Amino acid sequence: SIMRALRLLRLTKIVSKVRRLEAAYFSSLRRFQLRILCTKMLVVTGILCHWSACLWGCIGDAKFMDIKVGEPHEILECTMGGSCEHGVEGTPWRHRYGLQNFGAPTEYAIAMQYATGLILGGHMPVDPGTPAERIYTTMMMIFGVFTCSVIIGEVLLVLTRQREQSLAFDEKLGKVHDFMTFRNVPLELQAKVRRYMEHTFAVQYSLAQDEREFMHSLSPWLKVELLEHLHHRVLTQHRFFRALPPEAIRHLCLEAQPVVHAPGDLVTERGHVALSAYFVVRGKLRVAYAIGLRSVYLTPPSWLGDRCLFVDAVRTHTVSAVVHTETLCVRKACVMELCDEFPAMQEEYQKFRAALLIGDESGVRCARCNGLGHNEEECPLRTPPETPTTAESKEAAGKSMVDRAKIAFAAPHVGRPRVWRAAALQAGMPDESVLNLDTLESYDATSDEDEHVGF
Repeated sequence: SIMRALRLLRLTKIVSKVRRLEAAYFSSLRRFQLRILCTKMLVVTGILCHWSACLWGCIGDAKFMDIKVGEPHEILECTMGGSCEHGVEGTPWRHRYGLQNFGAPTEYAIAMQYATGLILGGHMPVDPGTPAERIYTTMMMIFGVFTCSVIIGEVLLVLTRQREQSLAFDEKLGKVHDFMTFRNVPLELQAKVRRYMEHTFAVQYSLAQDEREFMHSLSPWLKVELLEHLHHRVLTQHRFFRALPPEAIRHLCLEAQPVVHAPGDLVTERGHVALSAYFVVRGKLRVAYAIGLRSVYLTPPSWLGDRCLFVDAVRTHTVSAVVHTETLCVRKACVMELCDEFPAMQEEYQKFRAALLIGDESGVRCARCNGLGHNEEECPLRTPPETPTTAESKEAAGKSMVDRAKIAFAAPHVGRPRVWRAAALQAGMPDESVLNLDTLESYDATSDEDEHVGF
C-alpha cells in the first residue's frame, strides 16, 4: 500500500508538470484547444477507468476480501456468457464467472470493460453478486454521471466559444459589406478589406501576433515590464539605442507604437517628410526602386528611416508591405522628448547628430558592408567561424561568397568593386580568382528579384 501511495504522488508530479507545459506554451497551443481538451479528457478518463478496474479486480479477489470459496468452476459447466452460479447472490465475481481458468490479461480486460461501462454508461459484461460489489457499483454509477457531465460540458464550452467568435466576426463582416456596397466601393477594394479582416481575425484567434487589449487591465509597472520585454530586443539592434541607459530605453519601449500593415499597404512614400523610423518585427517590406529599377526586401531584424531621428530628412523611397507585416514605429518627437528628460541620452543624441551633419554616417551604417538598415551581426557579408576545410570545400565556399557579394551589391551608396573585393577578402581568396567583372555586370538586371538585405 505504501508503494501504491508513492506512485500516486508521482502521478501528482506529472499533473503539475503538464500544467507548467500548458502555461509555458499556452499561446502556441491555443489554436489546438479542442484537440488538446479531447486528448486530456481521454487520458483522464482512461486513468479513472484503470483505477476503477483495479479496485473492481481487488473486490472480486476472494483472498483479498477474505471470503472462502470452493474449487474453481469448470468452464464447461458455466452458462454461456453468464455466471457459473445460480441466483443473484454468490461468491466474488472472479470465482463466480470461472475466470480462474483464464490468465491475468483476460481478467484485466473484463474488469476494464466493466469499469468503463460504469463510468461512461456502457454495457457491463458481469453483474455484482456480493454486498461489497453492489456498493462499489452504485458509487461508481453516481461518480460516472458527474464524470460524463464534466467531459460533455468542457467539450461543449470550447465548441460554443469558437462558434460565438465566428458568429460575431461573420456579423461584423456582413455589416462592413453592406456599408461598402451602399457607398459604391469598388469590388477590388472590397476584396482587399475583406481579406485584411479575415487575416486579422485568423491571426487574433491563433494568437500569432500580439493581442494587446489585455494590457489595459495590467498594473502600470507590470505593463512596463511586458512592453520592455517585447520591444527591447527589436530597438537595441540599432547602434544608437544600444548605447542608451536602461531608464531611457525603458521609456522608449513604452512610447514605441506597433503597426500592422496589410499586403500592399504603404509604410512610407517617396517625397514625404520623414518623422519616424520603422523596425521590422515580422513579415516583409519592399523598397521600390532602391537600386535603379531593382527592389530591396527587408525582413526582420532590419529597419528603415532611422536617419530622420537625428536630422531633417525626406523619404527617398516608397516602402510597401509584401505580406502581413508588423513594424515598431519610433517617432522623432518621442526621441526628442526623451532627450530632454535624460541628459545621458541627450549627449549620445548630439554625438550622432553632429556626426551626420559633417557627413560621418558610421553611426547609421553597418560596420561590415557600409549598408543601411541592419547591424554587423545581421550583415549579409558576415562569415561563419573558420573551420578546417578541404580544397573542394574552399572552392565551394568561394562560390557561395560570390553569391553573397551579389547580394551585398544591393547595399546603397557603396561602390561595386569595393563590395566585391571585401567579399573576396573575407572569403580568404584573391579577388581575381573569385570575381569576374563580366559575370557580375550581368547581375545588374532590371528584374524585380528578392534581395534580402538591410536598407
